[in-house]
Amino acid sequence: MQQAESEGAFAPGVQEGAFAPGVQEGAFAPGTRITTLSASGVMGETVVESLQPGDTVLTLLGPEERATPIRAVRRVEAAGLAVRIRAGALAPAMPAADLVVPATALLRLRDSLPADVPIGAGEDPGQFVPAAALLNSTSVLRDTAPEEWVVVDLGESSVLLANATATASAVSYPRPLPVMPAGVALNQHRQRIASRAAALAPLAEAPPPPPSPAAEPEPAPITVLAAGKPVVLHEEAPLRFLAELPARSGPVRLRSRPRKAADEADGRRFGVCVSSVVLNDVVLDFASQSFGPGFHPAEGEGDHLWRWTNGDAWLVLPYSADPRRLTLVLTDWHSGLALA
Repeated sequence: MQQAESEGAFAPGVQEGAFAPGVQEGAFAPGTRITTLSASGVMGETVVESLQPGDTVLTLLGPEERATPIRAVRRVEAAGLAVRIRAGALAPAMPAADLVVPATALLRLRDSLPADVPIGAGEDPGQFVPAAALLNSTSVLRDTAPEEWVVVDLGESSVLLANATATASAVSYPRPLPVMPAGVALNQHRQRIASRAAALAPLAEAPPPPPSPAAEPEPAPITVLAAGKPVVLHEEAPLRFLAELPARSGPVRLRSRPRKAADEADGRRFGVCVSSVVLNDVVLDFASQSFGPGFHPAEGEGDHLWRWTNGDAWLVLPYSADPRRLTLVLTDWHSGLALA
């Protein structure tokens, strides 16, 4: 059974016009069908693992369809989260079949026109969204990564069709791809995709694998320390953690694995993104002095606010002789960033 995904957008440290170099754009699971286009204009499909350098694929970044030769096809060991986008999840027949990509794969979304056609003069150019930004536990799901990804490198940043879905090729300088920032537009795309999910056939669940004696539960993305000691976290809901702070404690330390900003020019480090902090039923104001060293400035869209940590941040809580309840609500945005 898949966990419900947190609501919101995914753009940790990403500014509009920026992109995430060095991650797995243009990487696909074996079996993914890539649309090809010959020099004479004959269109076809080839499974990604059968592509060779010099083969020409259909690309759609500009106003015309192009037959672009492949510079290199690489196989890389799969690591991290994989995302399965079910057939028809984004639009009718898009993808044409389930599409499995890394969490950082960039999908082109457009507000007014289909994403799988060339962009004419004055038309909506669309923006790119990491696959992990669209997770909804129904039609866009976490999945087991294949043993390896197949990376299609065209020698330039471009858009190709993978299972009929507009997807970035391996990103190359000097042509960055515009990544959709967190906010209203991305949430609207998430809501549209979620509304389509009801029309999809129920996902057949595979029988659970036999239990492994070595298997351990996935650790929480954050560690809370009070009075210098770790506090047990209870996950009340996905990414909603309750910490029972001991008596005679004051400021609380939030530690997590530091990650790089998606924009290479941004030298900051990011830990987790906190969307709500509640102390004994009192919501802490993100603008208050409770958010001490290690917190980045507050960001938001309308009434929706959040604050990133740098991986080692302090909640400056007053000393209390009594136990307290601290509730932290996180986003899953950190999952798409590379570890520092």
